[in-house]
Amino acid sequence: MSVGLRSALIAVFKVPTLEMCQIRGVGNLPAEIFDMVANLRKLALFRTSVNTDHSQSEQPGDPAQPHAKTQLESLDLRDIHMMEQGGIFETMRSAMDFSRLRNVCVFSDTPDIVWEAIKDSSGSLEIFSWSHKLGLYNHTNRDVADTPFRPGEINLACLPNLRIFRFGFILFSTSEIDPLQWVLQSLKDITLAVGSGTSALEEITIYMGYATREDGDLVKLRDHDAWKGLSSLLTASTWFPKLRRVNLDIWQPPDTYTLERVLGTPSIEELFFGLLPDLRKNGILEVRPVSSLFFRDGWTKRLQEPRW
Repeated sequence: MSVGLRSALIAVFKVPTLEMCQIRGVGNLPAEIFDMVANLRKLALFRTSVNTDHSQSEQPGDPAQPHAKTQLESLDLRDIHMMEQGGIFETMRSAMDFSRLRNVCVFSDTPDIVWEAIKDSSGSLEIFSWSHKLGLYNHTNRDVADTPFRPGEINLACLPNLRIFRFGFILFSTSEIDPLQWVLQSLKDITLAVGSGTSALEEITIYMGYATREDGDLVKLRDHDAWKGLSSLLTASTWFPKLRRVNLDIWQPPDTYTLERVLGTPSIEELFFGLLPDLRKNGILEVRPVSSLFFRDGWTKRLQEPRW
């Protein structure tokens, strides 16, 4: 990092009224800048690497003024490349309190990173968005395609105040753990956690693509075991009375000709209306085909939509 850029970043982070900060495409971000924020509430790091070695990044004349930990409310981490995955969170926690986070968004296929981002805020988190697939995936870019899904310690049942859950993923026939089944099991775990109570969930977004274009894989998608379970579970008012919307976004769906030829259905919307009849009957299901070239683009647009 150049001296000029480093000085500019330090000057920004030292502003006492700084409450929101988004950093994009910065390499070797000096870790000590996190010690300089006093009132930061929203932090977003996109395609940024962080140097967690203080001995290499500290320079004379930059001492941070002592202050209480800033109470972070929103954390957005997208395609973060870290010198030490654990080190960056340790560095941020030394200056920021994660226990009051209300909104967390993570783009990562590494469950440890996702868990590190949410584990301190289980009692406060209201919006959790996780894209398991990294940003540049498309059907011709196979070098990032076959990352198996692993949820690690992530469990929605440990987030009692979760109102909005968004999950983006690619279905692979080679995955040992099926992401759709994980969603279904997580929702079942929520029902066990609330017991005779009710879930706070108001909105669920599933942003899904599938890895191949073989006819057999399209049939497997239609015949997936999770659809029936999701439809019946989410319409059970006993546990999810606050649920007002279920969004199902299908990235680069098959064309009409293929859907008619293989499945006998005229559109991707009609396919999932038939697979999730209870959700459609309740008027809370929205199915959207997403035609963006890269997996990231459609997901990002969904995240930017205003809340109702």
